[in-house]
Amino acid sequence: MAKIFRLENVKVDAVEPILTASLPDNVSIEIDGSSNQLVVYADIAYCQHVQQIVAELDNRFVRPETRTWRLRHADAEAVAANVTDLFESDGSSSGNASRGRTQTRSAGRNNVTTPRVDGGSLGAEIELRITVNVPQNSLTISGEPAVLREVDRLITSEWDLPRDLGTTKLFTLRYTDPVKVAEKLNSLLGQGTGGGGGTARGRSGQQGGSSVEDALSGIYRIESYPETYQLLVFSKTRDSLNFLEHVLESLDQPTSIGLPFVVELKHADAFELAEQLNALLSEPGVQATITRPEQGLSGQSIDQLANGGTGTDQSGQNAETVTFPWQRGGRGNEEYTPESPLIGK
Repeated sequence: MAKIFRLENVKVDAVEPILTASLPDNVSIEIDGSSNQLVVYADIAYCQHVQQIVAELDNRFVRPETRTWRLRHADAEAVAANVTDLFESDGSSSGNASRGRTQTRSAGRNNVTTPRVDGGSLGAEIELRITVNVPQNSLTISGEPAVLREVDRLITSEWDLPRDLGTTKLFTLRYTDPVKVAEKLNSLLGQGTGGGGGTARGRSGQQGGSSVEDALSGIYRIESYPETYQLLVFSKTRDSLNFLEHVLESLDQPTSIGLPFVVELKHADAFELAEQLNALLSEPGVQATITRPEQGLSGQSIDQLANGGTGTDQSGQNAETVTFPWQRGGRGNEEYTPESPLIGK
């Protein structure tokens, strides 16, 4: 039978002397230099033997290279993660040299690891190794030259680019609390909760997040300044910042809720009515008492009448106070819906 082999990486003229060195009498081999192919006339067993030899020889020798990039704008750890996602291999080898599992580590100093070349069944495997130098924000990669050239192109033209000045803005709020607004935005955008004056950072690998939170997580970084009623926002893109600006304009609107107003009373005593309202609208467990109103008739002595009724009434000093059942606690920290939206306000 006749079997045709096409070589991809080496010339057929270089492989022919090796195949014809110990050729049996019943086997013949012909080569075609124009198509870089060879034809073997032999039985099935010998053709399989030639196929194994051709697979071993048809492999371009690749010497591993090592290169270091010092990044000016991008985060070295983020770039290392991108390189790992793009160029790591599952370890399988077919035809050309394949890359092994990538090893990435962060170093306090510039520590470049020595590349290791592993021999595979069909050719050499060059392991892609990455070292991140956090203090210098640099990235060192050891691997195939073709991979390093592609990484260099991506770092130069795509990844290590200056930040757009239009992605940062300082918002001044006029009507709302910046701390509450920052907490609400962090909760809605899936950024994690930060306190007043603190930074809200993106959450990575959070369990149980919705698809909306996963899509928006890491896009914004919000810091509140309660002293000046300002919010400092960092965004990944201009469009994202424009979207957040529209949301802040909708939230920072004047409202009459919580503002005091004056009610003129015609018959009731203002002090007594204020005590009663405070006791009725207090939160459960708060001891807010009111004075029980007196019942019946009260008399005055002749001396008080002679003085124009200016004598002191001692009955008011012994007046009883009234408490309500909801002021004695009992519910603890149990979450519930209050009987009225005015409770505790």
